[in-house]
Amino acid sequence: MAYEIDWLDDALDELQRMTRRNARRIYAAVEETLAQQPLHETRNVKRLRPNSLAEWELRVDQYRAFYNVNEQEMLVTIINIGEKKAGRLMIGGREFRL
Repeated sequence: MAYEIDWLDDALDELQRMTRRNARRIYAAVEETLAQQPLHETRNVKRLRPNSLAEWELRVDQYRAFYNVNEQEMLVTIINIGEKKAGRLMIGGREFRL
């Protein structure tokens, strides 16, 4: 059974700031990967150390989709999208530390 994907406004705002090509790649990766196995750690999916943003991260090239999972409701909530630049995580044009 597939998980439902819920995009928060902050994540959608970040997608709108990107080129269409990158936004489509991220959207497709989220829909393909997280709808089926959001809790399965892989090279591109990992559980994060405790932080104020999210519990999980999906890597799509230099971009990161941060999300939480509610297993009882079969719901994946995409919290925000960031971009790794020179080892720094940028979200909304600002550096964010996990």
